[in-house]
Amino acid sequence: MRKKTKLLMMLAEGFEEVEAITPIDLLRRANILITTCSISNSLNVKGGHGVIMQADQLSYQINIEEYNGIILPGGMPGTTNLGKSNYVKKFVLDIFKTHGLVAAICAAPMILSDFGILQNKSATCYCNYQASLKCGQVHPRAQVVVDDNIITSQGMGTAMAFGLTILEYLEGKKLAKSIAHNIAYSGLED
Repeated sequence: MRKKTKLLMMLAEGFEEVEAITPIDLLRRANILITTCSISNSLNVKGGHGVIMQADQLSYQINIEEYNGIILPGGMPGTTNLGKSNYVKKFVLDIFKTHGLVAAICAAPMILSDFGILQNKSATCYCNYQASLKCGQVHPRAQVVVDDNIITSQGMGTAMAFGLTILEYLEGKKLAKSIAHNIAYSGLED
């Protein structure tokens, strides 16, 4: 029997709100369990544009063995803060080693690059960081890139495609297209 999908969305002070909230909303519409996790000592996490989001749990409360996927939103200084977190590093590497889903958007693929998991992989990220992304191949024009269990995306403008690609990866194209139709999104490719 397949393990029920349970994802973790990591939040750090300065995260890009749209890049976090869009995938959370889309995945919850599809009844996928996604827990938001603050890396600070407070459940309230302030985004890069002043929106305060209340996380479900604090990082020290998380048992990573319960999760089979992790999502990192971008934004600055959110990405820098995520990259400095020992919890984020442990969680990302643990999920990656068990072949769980590792997804990152905007500047956050740089974290995956720094952790060494993009070697020999195709990826994309925010245009200002593409030249320093250490991976097998950078796709500068792709909104979203899927390579095995890693999904990367360019930024706030690609957050909808990112969330729907994660959904398609987890549950298949039929459900992703149904959710896209229900929200009047026409950008999901056939």
